[in-house]
Amino acid sequence: MKNFKILTLPNGVRVLLVPRPESYSAFFAVAVGVGANKEKPAEAGLAHFLEHLHFDGTVGHRNAIVLQEAFDLLGADNNGYTNYFSTVFHASASAEKILATAKLVSETFFDSLFKNTDIAKEKKVVGEEVKRSWDNPDNFCFFKLRELMYGQLPAGRPVLGAEDTIKNFNRKRLLAFKKEKYQPTNTLIIVAGNFKQKEVLTFIKHKFGGWVGSGLVVEKSNDSPYDQIKFLQPKIVCYRKEIDQIKLRIGFPAPKIGQTEEFATGLISAILAGGLNSRLYKILRHKLGAAYGVSAWHDAQADYGAFVIAGGFDAGKIEIVLKTIFVELRRLTCELVSAKELNLVKTKIISWLLLGLETPEDLASFYGRQITLGQIPKTPEEFCRCIRAVSSVEIKKTAQAIFKKDGLHLVLVGRGLKKEVFAKLVDL
Repeated sequence: MKNFKILTLPNGVRVLLVPRPESYSAFFAVAVGVGANKEKPAEAGLAHFLEHLHFDGTVGHRNAIVLQEAFDLLGADNNGYTNYFSTVFHASASAEKILATAKLVSETFFDSLFKNTDIAKEKKVVGEEVKRSWDNPDNFCFFKLRELMYGQLPAGRPVLGAEDTIKNFNRKRLLAFKKEKYQPTNTLIIVAGNFKQKEVLTFIKHKFGGWVGSGLVVEKSNDSPYDQIKFLQPKIVCYRKEIDQIKLRIGFPAPKIGQTEEFATGLISAILAGGLNSRLYKILRHKLGAAYGVSAWHDAQADYGAFVIAGGFDAGKIEIVLKTIFVELRRLTCELVSAKELNLVKTKIISWLLLGLETPEDLASFYGRQITLGQIPKTPEEFCRCIRAVSSVEIKKTAQAIFKKDGLHLVLVGRGLKKEVFAKLVDL
């Protein structure tokens, strides 16, 4: 049974309503289908920078402190974020305060001032955010993996941008980007939790229904530049950093969101590194004591997909760590997962899914991400059915399609690393 409703206003703005009347709170968000994926190289970081500026004051609340105080007076928990495919302005509040909170989020979206003094300040603030991010070895390793996989395409650049692009942003450029990219037809309003539907819809229609876009067409194409990437040989890079562990990221091209192998790929990630009882945990943590933990996930986007394995490992055991990972990947391509292990992993993933839908914000994110990435949204029940339907044969076929030597991308960060040593360990 579908417990959500999607409406489209005459101007193209979509509205997602996910009622949960038993909740004490509600969540309101404005999500625009524009993130780092819409940036040109010289614009790297612009979408994220623009998001920051929305919180520096509006016509009704003249600076960041006054604006934040208005949210605080409502007891609202507000924020924004930018990723590769969207920019989102959101807030949670008690059920009785959600309408007033929605009005304030909408004011932030429509009526921000973009003052030159704030732009100058945010260049410093975001510049420090960039430095902090690159100073983190885990982030550094991940950024370098994306760069290795996607090169100069937007997915190969950090969402935050770089200091040399950020310093060139100005008010004219920022407003032009917003005018071109922020359109009614690629905007989604999300309301979830305990709210009065008629009251909230009346407000949304009044505030967003009269929004007229710039007339520029939001580009949509079935031809993705990521489909043109040729994966012809394994790529391995090593970076020296004075840290105690070896940071490792392995990436393979993988299914996009909505492709038939999506659920099998998610199960593979859990088989490998889904908690203490997973294959890599058993060996790398319990048997070898080489790591505190290891992660694997499927990054399924509209234009591309990636399968990633990540962790920080004992520098003296990094070779056996890599050998172990490749052995386990090869096992998945050669052997059928037992019914017992597959059922255990399915139970685990379904539990994680359902446990992650307890708050209005969780529900909004669950449905909102699907819609923003161009999917017809599935309910949690439909997700569970799709997970249960995956067979061991599908797992094996999907692993064979993903874990190919030519698609391997390996990044290592630490001390005393030699690329030629690791190249000899690749066995797929």
